[in-house]
Amino acid sequence: MTKWDFEGQVVLITGGAGGLGIDLSHAYTEAGAKVYVCDWSETNIKQMRDTMSAVSHRGSYEAEVVDVRSVKELQDWVERVIQKEGKADILINAAGICPTASYSEVTEAIWDDVVDVNMKSAFFATQAIAASMKEHGYGRIVNVSSVGAHTGGAIATPPYAAAKAGMLAVTKSFANALSPFGICVNTVAPGPFDTVMIADFPKATMERIVASTPTRRVGQTGDVVQAILFMSDRSTSHITGATLDVNGGLYMR
Repeated sequence: MTKWDFEGQVVLITGGAGGLGIDLSHAYTEAGAKVYVCDWSETNIKQMRDTMSAVSHRGSYEAEVVDVRSVKELQDWVERVIQKEGKADILINAAGICPTASYSEVTEAIWDDVVDVNMKSAFFATQAIAASMKEHGYGRIVNVSSVGAHTGGAIATPPYAAAKAGMLAVTKSFANALSPFGICVNTVAPGPFDTVMIADFPKATMERIVASTPTRRVGQTGDVVQAILFMSDRSTSHITGATLDVNGGLYMR
């Protein structure tokens, strides 16, 4: 496995206390980064602190409760980190919810929650961090989308696929605006991978998805973590506005 080096870099992760976020935090701190995580779940934050405290790291981490649906809370969190560290090198927009309501069951409240958490938060977190990255002439922003952005989704509620597809456009818009300043903006689009998010998916549907996947398995968090680490590395200075699909061949463009 690649030995990553993010020594001294400041990494912000939204939705960072879930399964993917904890593994990302481990990876970045092991590589020497200063990691700042926000999540709207106090339970997840406590679990993350317990998990992270159980092992030693080269870097450091801090986690706090932030409701990413609130633009002000999100902006205030980004500003606090920048004021403390004097910079922000990497932003990972990983906040996401994935209800399984059918199109006929979607309410306005469901629609707003899904779009706000998955897409709106990515836009406003990027907006909040852009000025600091431009000032320092460097940045890496990685948005976590989904194979559902390409396919419309096999299980997830339609607003989820819509929000994840919107993230691809948000990525390209920011890539056009920020890349001249040394800031690369990209997307990682996983297929189903082994987190609590897919725990409630019907067994028969998951078996069908696995059978349709050339690698004949669902993804592991490590698959997605490695893709994100790659996209946020200094070496990826000529990759921007791109989508890296991590789905075992379930969807091929």
